[in-house]
Amino acid sequence: MGPASALLRYAKTFEPADTNPAWFTCGPAKQCFDNATQVVILRLAAGDSSVRYAEGYAMDAELAIPMQHAWLVDADNKVIDPTWRDVADNLYFGIVFETSFVLDLLRIKQSAGILVDAAECAGTTEQKNFSSPASAAWQPIDQFVASKPARNKFRAPAWKGKISH
Repeated sequence: MGPASALLRYAKTFEPADTNPAWFTCGPAKQCFDNATQVVILRLAAGDSSVRYAEGYAMDAELAIPMQHAWLVDADNKVIDPTWRDVADNLYFGIVFETSFVLDLLRIKQSAGILVDAAECAGTTEQKNFSSPASAAWQPIDQFVASKPARNKFRAPAWKGKISH
């Protein structure tokens, strides 16, 4: 299972929180994977394990182009975005990962990013292994996804299977 398959199986949509927590500060632009990881670590150090790391795609309401992105999800499954500003109308679609997995992977790789690295490291969306972050082949990531598989309403386009080659 590659990143695209993982997103189709486990991802769900998220809405931004109405307000940011008192501890919130926005990190540098274009550093979403580092920003989200750093906040998770800082919150854990403060004794707060309610903030979780999420990764997938997000879309700025003013720029209708989905981008690979990382953000945080609070206890109510609302987005806290430590990178983008003015997120009230943004769309988020991704996977929430178990914090222990995020930290283990960070120790091994020495860099942030899960799905984005899986695609880039392979050069494609070929299989990699999330059962052991140091492994070379992907296996099901069920144990590292913080929520059950999403029941997405994704449907194949009507034209799928009707194109002749």
